[in-house]
Amino acid sequence: MTLSDQPESDFTERLRALPPAPDDWVEAAKEIPRMRRQINEILPHLGELATDRAAETAELESAIEAAGFTPEPALVAELRRRLADT
Repeated sequence: MTLSDQPESDFTERLRALPPAPDDWVEAAKEIPRMRRQINEILPHLGELATDRAAETAELESAIEAAGFTPEPALVAELRRRLADT
């Protein structure tokens, strides 16, 4: 039996039986519309910064390599995020 074969009431009952979402999930979900608006406002300006960003990324990747690590994209992104927070 597939989900589409089940009566809608069964599906509704199963959803109601689930525990509520954790509070931090709910708060994060509330932030999504605001974050999307901000991203849409910022994106047009990023093209102007692309050249600077490429140089910055190359510099960061060189520093990662000098430290003996492989500059994988996820690592570079996380380091960039943490550096921005400091």
